[in-house]
Amino acid sequence: QNIFALAKDTGVTCGKWMFFPSVDYVDSIWKTVITALDNGELGDTAKVATDDGSGQGRLICVYTDDFGDMKDVRRVLETLVEKGLVDEESKPIYYKCDAYTYLDIKSDNPYGLKASLFSSRDVLSGKV
Repeated sequence: QNIFALAKDTGVTCGKWMFFPSVDYVDSIWKTVITALDNGELGDTAKVATDDGSGQGRLICVYTDDFGDMKDVRRVLETLVEKGLVDEESKPIYYKCDAYTYLDIKSDNPYGLKASLFSSRDVLSGKV
C-alpha cells in the first residue's frame, strides 16, 4: 500500500496492459492497437518492443492514465477483447503499474510481491 500511496503522491499513476505476441503476429496486432488508439478507443499511449532478433514474443504495452481508475482499466481491457487481441478463454494478459516498473519489481523480487497488479481473467471475472 505504501508503494501505491507514494506513486499517487508523486504523480506516477500510469499503468499498462502487457502482452507478448509472437513475431509472426506482432505486426498485425500492433496495427490493430495503433488503429484503436488513433480512433480514441484505447488510452493515449502504447508501445511495442523493438525486434532483438531472438525470435521471442515482443512486448506490447497499452497504457492507462491511472492504475487506480478501475473503470478505465476495465474499459481498455474490454476494448482489447472486442478487437480480438485478448481471448477471455486462453492465456491472460497482465496489468502492471509504472511504479513497479520504475522500482524494477519483477516476478523474482525479494519482497514477495507479484510483478503485476492483476490479470485480464481477474478483471473480466469481476475478482478485481
